[in-house]
Amino acid sequence: MQASVQSCLQLRNTITLQDELLCGAYNLDGSFLALGCGNGAIRVHRGSTGEEAYVLAIDDSLPVTCLRYLPDVDGDHKNRMVAVYASGMVRRWHVTSQTCQSEHKLDTAGALTTVAVSQSGKQFLTGGTDFIVRVFDSAVHRVTRQLGPGAIHGSDASVPQGHTNRVFALAYHPTDENIAVSGGWDKTVQIWDLRQSRPARYLTGPYISGSALSFSPDGKNLLTGSYREHDSLQVWDFASGKVRKTFFNEPNQSCWVFSCQYGAKTPDLVFSVGVKNNSVRMLDGSTGKVQGQFDHEHGFFDCGVHPSEDSMFALSSKHELMLFDIKKEA
Repeated sequence: MQASVQSCLQLRNTITLQDELLCGAYNLDGSFLALGCGNGAIRVHRGSTGEEAYVLAIDDSLPVTCLRYLPDVDGDHKNRMVAVYASGMVRRWHVTSQTCQSEHKLDTAGALTTVAVSQSGKQFLTGGTDFIVRVFDSAVHRVTRQLGPGAIHGSDASVPQGHTNRVFALAYHPTDENIAVSGGWDKTVQIWDLRQSRPARYLTGPYISGSALSFSPDGKNLLTGSYREHDSLQVWDFASGKVRKTFFNEPNQSCWVFSCQYGAKTPDLVFSVGVKNNSVRMLDGSTGKVQGQFDHEHGFFDCGVHPSEDSMFALSSKHELMLFDIKKEA
């Protein structure tokens, strides 16, 4: 398949690295883009050019599976991030000094696959192969609560108990950091009040295998991406738990989604990447109209939107960092 581009999504640069690229995240102003690698390193690139600026590495050869920057503290918004590893390790990094400030090994958790940071930065969540969501206090870098089967006693099947399979995605509600969602291989999205140890409710259906949970900026809608042929990208009304829109069910549009995200500002701007049709897509989340599309010969593992919404990145299975310019429709 040859690469092709539609109007609103323009490929600016492709950078091929030696390392396998599994995950990425912009910092809060988009000046840096951190990439988690299969060899355990984190490569930090400049958000505008893609030029490599820093490498964060330690004696851990297992993959970095997810990373997120921490919010601004004393003007330090470019510098601090949390990363999780397939080894079960959680590390907090100071980027420009290339220093690991703290680490915590979850010996019973197996591989960690996802992390989300609260808006205030006071806490963060991790999830992984043991089905449990853990709440960390950012200040002391320690677990304060476990959410899921390991924290629940009882067998009432009518009461939400938490995940029964691997967790691959986490997201905080944008206006209430006591509320968060998690999703994975058990085809549920668990909705948590983080002051409790069991879910408040859950959605049934999404089969999530990557960073594929995202709230709209106003928190009214939840975007889910599923690794399957049908119902692979859906918008849910968060209050009612009902599906508002399903995309890409036509045979020529099918995409097995690994990662999806709302824009940071525009309520209905949606981005997704995946495999099978190997596309990066930008669409209107209310109408489903595709505003930009890039088709590639290789699949994509992750994507992210610049905080200004004028650009985005996508990570291909062939170790490629692709940077795109976004031209919004009038």
